Amino acid sequence: MQVNIDPAGKSYSKSDVPTAVQKGDLLQVTIKEKHVNGEATVHFRGRELKVKVEGDLPSSGKTSVEVTGSKDGMPVIKQAEPPVKQAVKPSSEQQLTALNGGKPVSSDIKAAAQILLDKGIPVNKQVLQELTSFISKSSGDVSLKLYSVTAAAQKQLDMTSTQLHLVHNALHGKTVGEEVGKLLQKEGLDPALQSKLSNAPKQLYDAGAGKLAEVLQTLSKKFPDHPVIKQLTEALKNGSSLKQIADTLQAQFSSELTASSSLSKKVSDAVKLEALMVSKMASLSLHQSAPIQNPSDPEQDGLVDALQKAIRLVQKNPDMHAVLKEIQQSILPSEHLPENLSASIKQAVDHASAALDKGRELSARQEVMQVLQQAHTQLKPQHTAGDEGYQLSEQLAASLPAQSKDFIVTRISEKLSQAAIDFKQIKRDITRNLQQMDQLLLQQQRRAVPQVKPMLENTIKMLDQAILKSDFMLYTDMATEKKLLKGSSQLAEAARLVAKGQTAEAAKVVSEVKFMMEKINFKPADVRVQHMVSTELLQLDPPSISKQAATSVSHSMNMVHQEPTGRQLFEHVRGMGLTHEHEQSHALLTKGKPQEELSASLKSMLLKMVHEEGEKSGVKSDSMLNQITGQQLLSKTDASGLQSMVMTLPYLLENKVEEFKVFLQSKSGEQKVDWENCSLYFLFETKKLGEVGIALTANERMLSIKVKNDLPGFEEKMKPLTALAKSRLEDIGYEIGSIQFTKLLKESVSATPQEEKERSAIPAMSEKGFDFSI
Repeated sequence: MQVNIDPAGKSYSKSDVPTAVQKGDLLQVTIKEKHVNGEATVHFRGRELKVKVEGDLPSSGKTSVEVTGSKDGMPVIKQAEPPVKQAVKPSSEQQLTALNGGKPVSSDIKAAAQILLDKGIPVNKQVLQELTSFISKSSGDVSLKLYSVTAAAQKQLDMTSTQLHLVHNALHGKTVGEEVGKLLQKEGLDPALQSKLSNAPKQLYDAGAGKLAEVLQTLSKKFPDHPVIKQLTEALKNGSSLKQIADTLQAQFSSELTASSSLSKKVSDAVKLEALMVSKMASLSLHQSAPIQNPSDPEQDGLVDALQKAIRLVQKNPDMHAVLKEIQQSILPSEHLPENLSASIKQAVDHASAALDKGRELSARQEVMQVLQQAHTQLKPQHTAGDEGYQLSEQLAASLPAQSKDFIVTRISEKLSQAAIDFKQIKRDITRNLQQMDQLLLQQQRRAVPQVKPMLENTIKMLDQAILKSDFMLYTDMATEKKLLKGSSQLAEAARLVAKGQTAEAAKVVSEVKFMMEKINFKPADVRVQHMVSTELLQLDPPSISKQAATSVSHSMNMVHQEPTGRQLFEHVRGMGLTHEHEQSHALLTKGKPQEELSASLKSMLLKMVHEEGEKSGVKSDSMLNQITGQQLLSKTDASGLQSMVMTLPYLLENKVEEFKVFLQSKSGEQKVDWENCSLYFLFETKKLGEVGIALTANERMLSIKVKNDLPGFEEKMKPLTALAKSRLEDIGYEIGSIQFTKLLKESVSATPQEEKERSAIPAMSEKGFDFSI
């Protein structure tokens, strides 16, 4: 699968790759050839440039030159005196002194300027001033500042003090996790506090259930074999409504409850505790307080499955007598089958049996099929999620404010219904394509390659778009997402097989994906529906911008924590605002998502806080904003042939906001990350294990993993998790080559512990991207 990412947009750079030279620029070039007409060909910043020459110039090799003007459309250069030497470059120092108004420049500024010259970036008076401002005003060790200059030069960013500060903040500034934690604490959304509060509804329910359990235990002593007591005890264990159980007790055992004030009070208290639970759930943030769901009845689900099995038997089993016998044994005896349906099915079976005796088998099958389908349709909506008419659970609906309950329930139902329709449409389109390719590959074999190849590419693109951008993927469960991800990787493998002419093998893979797509269904996950409800509540009565920002990032972290899928992590990246400018420009051009959805990212809200509230927000909005913008600059597409990205993302660990760093590198192609051939490095800082680095290298979906940590015995502690990690990665289409455990930090005699810690925070940057060996 290929992921389209353009996190920086085009608002941070005046030009992607600055190529113009100006009079007075000091350049380092390589002389390729000198011509007799006073011209020369030089190699400058990765390309050949034809120039006019004043005075003498070496016939070959590297040298430092000064631009004196232009003539006939070509720059005019002369030798910078004295000639630049490899180790010591006095001419560079003299030029820098001249650019600085005759004042000597510090060694730090010279080192920064040399970094730019080595990257082929011209150093003029303005650039020197920007470097001086950055080096003098930014915080941290000089080596870290020079590293920031290197990172900016590698990305070919404009050498302005503002952009250098943004890059420096992203690499070495205050952590995003710390800033997000402060924001959540200020707005009363501290994860530790929310965790304690979220347990309150369950505790209230358990307390009420305990009181009813005591009542049932007392009654069971007086009525040891009473069927109602047994049924209510089982319902209580399954988490059923306390009020319904209490109502049944009052109806069946009214005299016993009236005679005992103690039992009557316990029943009354249980009902009050459940009412308090519902009230508490309404007051909490809905994404934190998961409502208690009535579990589906296994016997009822078994009846639905039995009906489905019977329908298949009627369609395929040639022995109709055996089918009728199966229906009489597996369906009619069920206690969960309503009387009207039981009578209809029994009547249909009797009629079918009589028809069989008369040799009218087709008529018998039609009658039985019709009544079974009616029964299945009547029972299915009550016990399966994912139909267009999806309904909120009673507890979740009860926790909504009365004045907005109807509106929100309608909105959620409409969204889920549309999502189900969209899913069916995409499923139908993809399945149709797979069916056509399967037939072509089986019938025409090698002759089908020219037709199948573009169809495969289109189907992969369609499936990837569904995974990354469709709304229904925001609501479906983890299992469905994993199946679609694996389907995408299988189709990519089929494309490679087709390219090799191995059509039989490709047909087998296509057939497997088609079978998977036919079986897959849209099932909204409860936790994601709760997130939808919470979002709708915020839009009805929008709080302050600061509260909206805190709620948005809290929702995003919780979704990743509860369901750590690829789509949820991608939404977390979007929620942080790392794709903010790209999505804004795309929406303007295509009239895409509405403005309120685009404005929900943390960056968009921080921009509003900076402009509208300023320091009144009580949070350093600009600090967090600079962090995010710096990450965008470091993730900008460059001209090196490799796409490298840097992200620092907050996440929840033991009810506390932490952060992890992500360094990504892949071949650059149309601003796409090739997920099958890339390198990823994750850096976590934990209290118990210290820093943990995880390096992943993918080559044609073959994944090599290195886990790095300095704690003694770390490998033994982690080995039980390796099998689980391998299984989860294989679920989404990767093959695991090896998992190795190594040390994270290399011992350094010269570096202090603090310097070593700071340097360990990021991989080293080279001309080829990031060096993942720390």
